[in-house]
Order: sequence, then C-alpha cells, then structure tokens
Amino acid sequence: MDRPVIGITTEWDRDLGKYMLRDLYCDMIAAAGGEPVMLPYCCENISYLDGLLLSGGADIAAKLGGYEDGPMMRYDPPARDGCERRLFDKARACNMPILGICRGHQLINCLLGGTMVRDLCEIGHDKDAHFKPEGNATHGMRTEEGSLLRSFYGETAHVTSVHHQALRTVGQGMRVTAWSDDGIIEGTEHEGGKILTVQFHPERLGHLSTFRWLVGASKAAK
Repeated sequence: MDRPVIGITTEWDRDLGKYMLRDLYCDMIAAAGGEPVMLPYCCENISYLDGLLLSGGADIAAKLGGYEDGPMMRYDPPARDGCERRLFDKARACNMPILGICRGHQLINCLLGGTMVRDLCEIGHDKDAHFKPEGNATHGMRTEEGSLLRSFYGETAHVTSVHHQALRTVGQGMRVTAWSDDGIIEGTEHEGGKILTVQFHPERLGHLSTFRWLVGASKAAK
C-alpha cells in the first residue's frame, strides 16, 4: 500500500460500550494522503503502522500529569493512559513519526517527564477562552521562527481549542514552538524531529498542514 497507515487512538464510551473517534481525525488523515486506522485500548501490535496520532479526549490521570485530583476533573478510563503509553513507547522505539493533539499533546509531554496545570483558572487564565466545545470559535497563536509550526501557520494564526488544562513544564527533548495570545503553550516539537504536538485542534478548521507532516514523515520512514 502506497498510502502510509496512520494509527489513531480512540476513547471508550462506557454507556454505549463502544470505542469512539471524531470523524474529522480520519477525514484529515485521508485528505493528507494517509490510511487512517482506529486503535482500541487492547492494541499491542503496531508493526503494520507507519505513523501514530494520539487524539483528544478527557483528562489524563492526575499522578501522570503531576497534579493533585480536584473538582471539575473528567478522566478517561485508566486503560487509555496505559494503552497510549505502550503505543507511544513502541512508536518511539522504531522511530515512528508521532502527532499529539489536545489530550495527546498533554500526554506526550507528561510521558517525557513534563507536568500539567490542573485547571487554567488556577493560574489566572480565563478557561472560556480555551474551552469552546460548540462551533469553531478561535483565539490567536504565535509561532517560533524556524519551527515546523511557523512553516505551517506563519508567524501568527487563529486556531480553535477545547481544553481546561495546559502544559506547566516541558518534557525532555521537547521545545515550545507556539503560544496562545495569553501565554498558553500551544505547540511543541521534539529535537529528534519525529514528534509534533499541538494543544489546539487543527482538524476543526480544516488545517491540513499538521496532518500532511505526519503522513509525509510516515511515508518517508516506510
């Protein structure tokens, strides 16, 4: 198959008994030239994958994020953190390109030793500026010169976010390459060139560049 196979992590709906994934992730991977595959929590073998996308979802475990549990927290099942940790470690071991979006951005950071802000309100930020579950309302973002995100979005751009947490300290090997107008870390890139993470949701506004990077890097690594 010429199209790189991109594995995309899912979330579990306990009430429905179903793994779920927003269709836009698959649509954007396909539009970028990749073949999207949904990954359940029991997934162990990634030998058939060329790239990995850690998708959005609920909060990661408090201990993993380096914060204490508290009100307003909504966690995915513990199995999701464990599954995505295994997938991330295996993908890194074989030098597979990895993209993290929203929860994926946060999880990758913590797996590399970084920490999280439990809630934006606790550090004086307006949560409503970054939590817009309905529609595609945007906020400003600036990027670092010479970064991948600068090449995708230019010096400044408008992006859309759905989150109430943020990165506090950055994981080993990662550098911050994008910030929101109010100082929230919006993007990081690994020094090895194979990991890109974004706090915002490029799929919601049809921003293909981020997905083209993952598909292109995965094709080159095939």
